[in-house]
Amino acid sequence: AATAAAAAGGDAAAQQGSGAQEGAARTNVPISEWGKGRVASADELPEEPGSAAAALSVRPDKPPRAIEREMADKLATMFRKSDKAEWSKLVGFSAEWTEISESFMMHLTDMVRETADPAEEALLLAMRRRLRRIDATLRESLDTIQAALDAAREKELESWVAQERALLTKDFFAFFQTYVSREEDEERQDALAGLLTDLLALCQAHDNLGEQEEAMIEAGAKLDLLLQGKSIQEMTDKLDEMGDNGEVDAAFMLTMAKAYAGAKESSMVRDEAKDVMAHLYFRAKENMAKNLPDEVRILRHLISIEDPLELRANLDDAFEPGETIDGWQSGVEGGKDYLSTTPARLLDCCDAVLTAFMQQRGGSMLSEAIPMMNPVTIDRVRNIHAMIQQHYAA
Repeated sequence: AATAAAAAGGDAAAQQGSGAQEGAARTNVPISEWGKGRVASADELPEEPGSAAAALSVRPDKPPRAIEREMADKLATMFRKSDKAEWSKLVGFSAEWTEISESFMMHLTDMVRETADPAEEALLLAMRRRLRRIDATLRESLDTIQAALDAAREKELESWVAQERALLTKDFFAFFQTYVSREEDEERQDALAGLLTDLLALCQAHDNLGEQEEAMIEAGAKLDLLLQGKSIQEMTDKLDEMGDNGEVDAAFMLTMAKAYAGAKESSMVRDEAKDVMAHLYFRAKENMAKNLPDEVRILRHLISIEDPLELRANLDDAFEPGETIDGWQSGVEGGKDYLSTTPARLLDCCDAVLTAFMQQRGGSMLSEAIPMMNPVTIDRVRNIHAMIQQHYAA
């Protein structure tokens, strides 16, 4: 049977060994041994574009260093001539600021002590105060980016956002954009841009759901009922039943993410209870991933493929009927999903993604980061769209 692999849910399966194969879609596509009819393990499921960010570090890797007075004078002059509103960008664009800031502040202190002009003294003091605040904010933002990278590495970005949403302000995203744009390494820039996009999307989803009070109250009630189970197996079975009934929705996942993050960070929660919450959280992610439309799951797999020949082979398989008598519809056999679709449906899915991308240019917080959105993902969707039109459209 020709199938297309579902990347959605792979991160959850990697985190939770139990139920990993149930949550992963089977594939017979000709990638390495995948074409030999076996089920891919969770570790073999392709990562989503941008996941490379989890391996990065943004912590300053060079110790503070001293600068000469001449250089400090030039920097002071630059700040004098610049709009104060631009100082944050000037500092953010500098790859050396974290190394030289301490020395520059010492030189500013010397300048204050040396001047006999009260107006000059007031100007220099104000400059030093403002730059100290900017420096503190920059370092806090770097710490936040690193925390997000660490969360992505542990595949817990959603729960981290639910816990730390207050840190992710417009100022933070403005700095993150600046930080990404100054990155000269293309691979690092793409990875960080992908993380930036993920954070913005998660924040928007968090905020949108937070405004839906009735949905959140209902989700909280569902979670309370789930946690009344007498054993982890009973709770898992109930969660799977909720997934089959479409009850594991975005509001429920946000509630689960907050509960999991809270339990993980609390010293008052026993380790056994933390393990239960972790199991339920990642199991819920698996269930939600399985309930995504087939076209979304197939597209998420296709955009993980770089080689054009492999992509074409995967498209061929995606457009072959599954192993059930239902024709183009997905089937399930032995607990494994067999996904297939039609060229028209996958084209519609690509159109929806590209349209949503273009429409974000107006008004939302995400629109501020459009230039820094992961170009790999969007380019691959466009390429898939063009390939379908060229080879498969009737």
